[in-house]
Amino acid sequence: MTLSEETDRACIHWQWHWMLMATVEMLGPSFVWSIGFQALGYPPTWIHTKDEADAVIKACLEKLKEKLKWD
Repeated sequence: MTLSEETDRACIHWQWHWMLMATVEMLGPSFVWSIGFQALGYPPTWIHTKDEADAVIKACLEKLKEKLKWD
C-alpha cells in the first residue's frame, strides 16, 4: 500500500530519492513505485543506495521491454 504522496506527481521532488528522479519523472511515480516494490520487496521511496536504485531502474526497463515487446 502506498502513501498518497508517494505516487503524487506534485510530491516527486521531496518524496523520491534523487537517484530515481529521472526515472520517476519519465515513467510516472505509480509505475516506478509498483515495479520498484516488486523488485525490492519494500517501497522504492525508501532507497538509500545505488544498488537499490539500479535494481528499480533495471526492473522498470525490463517491464517496459515486456510491455512494448522490445528485443
